[in-house]
Amino acid sequence: MMSKEYTRRGILSGMTIVRNTDAFIAWIEGELKERGWSLREFGRRGGMTSAAISNVLSGYRKPGYRLCRGIARALEMNPEDVFRRAGLLPPAPDLDDPQLKAALFLFEKLTVADQERVLAIMKALACVAKGEEEEEER
Repeated sequence: MMSKEYTRRGILSGMTIVRNTDAFIAWIEGELKERGWSLREFGRRGGMTSAAISNVLSGYRKPGYRLCRGIARALEMNPEDVFRRAGLLPPAPDLDDPQLKAALFLFEKLTVADQERVLAIMKALACVAKGEEEEEER
């Protein structure tokens, strides 16, 4: 049986997403129990095979995009939320953070060219910060 925690390169360059499938598995099991669904019923509602679901719940397979779309369909959820729970997308930003609110407010006032410059600067700073973190780990 494979480890239930693994890493994957994120959508944004340089970002590492850690998937904790234990939490994902517990969430799915809780949803099934709450609804009183079997794996077969869950699969039927989401267009998934019970074997595919079982492989993820037992830790033999990692949850992928296709399975997560089926889970979202069965649970009538936004697929993005399921992708985040599965670790396929990074956590959603905290939109209540005052610094983030201020940054978004100011960013929206910039021209498209200035927004591109700011993003380039942010990417460079993120790379520097990542390099500093890796040096600290050594």
